[in-house]
Amino acid sequence: TIKREPMLYMRTVSGKFGSEPTRYKAATEARYNLLTEKWKQVEIALTPLHLSLYSFSTFLWPKQKLEHRVTLTGLYTPEKLSLFLLSPLDYTFCLRYLSHSGRVPMMHTLTFKARSYLQCQQWYMSLYSLLPNHAKHPVPNWCEVYVPILDLAVHLPLYYHNSEQPRYDVTLEDVKDAVIEILDEDPCLEFEEKMGDGELGLCWTFHERAEWVYWKNDVHDPQMRIDMTICPQSIEQTHRLELRPIEHTPHDILLSENLLLQ
Repeated sequence: TIKREPMLYMRTVSGKFGSEPTRYKAATEARYNLLTEKWKQVEIALTPLHLSLYSFSTFLWPKQKLEHRVTLTGLYTPEKLSLFLLSPLDYTFCLRYLSHSGRVPMMHTLTFKARSYLQCQQWYMSLYSLLPNHAKHPVPNWCEVYVPILDLAVHLPLYYHNSEQPRYDVTLEDVKDAVIEILDEDPCLEFEEKMGDGELGLCWTFHERAEWVYWKNDVHDPQMRIDMTICPQSIEQTHRLELRPIEHTPHDILLSENLLLQ
């Protein structure tokens, strides 16, 4: 087993050509045998071949009951299997596939929500590494880093030269160092003068929200890096990677009435 831990999940069954998980009226559900289950906690086990979902039984034995099992690779992989990010805010992700178990083929969507954003991202990448290419978004050719103070973007390759193999080992720390080195080499940009003495950092931006890249290693496994460049944000192209002066939370806040909050 590669990973095994509890998680919230919800199953949605829709028409054969359904797209996003949708809630249906009771009359429609009864007519077309469509349903949307409520969120429930299950234990998810990931192996190189399957993703298995176990619910906790109320009986003494067995203690766990197999709810669903999705074959990820091989001859028994379901049709139209796909992995995608449902929410770019909390990184809820989905597995969708076409099921022929009933009288009519139906699209089944399994939506997953882990205990933290980081765990959602790690589960997404664990599934991503096992799924065939047709069941997932491709890795982009370039890592684009936007520098707002210069209003320019730097593109770094994410594939080895003359190869179709993505560079999964590149960290965001590597990207930051490479971008700063490129900008420093061009005196016309006056990069150091414009940046000043402030400390620089990378952040993923989504509309008005910025997620600063601060932690490099997993708390529970210090040997594992968690600041990888190839991640859900870059694969799904939902966020923009930016190099900015780090903005710290202020210690003192001055109100309009000249009142100081400390």
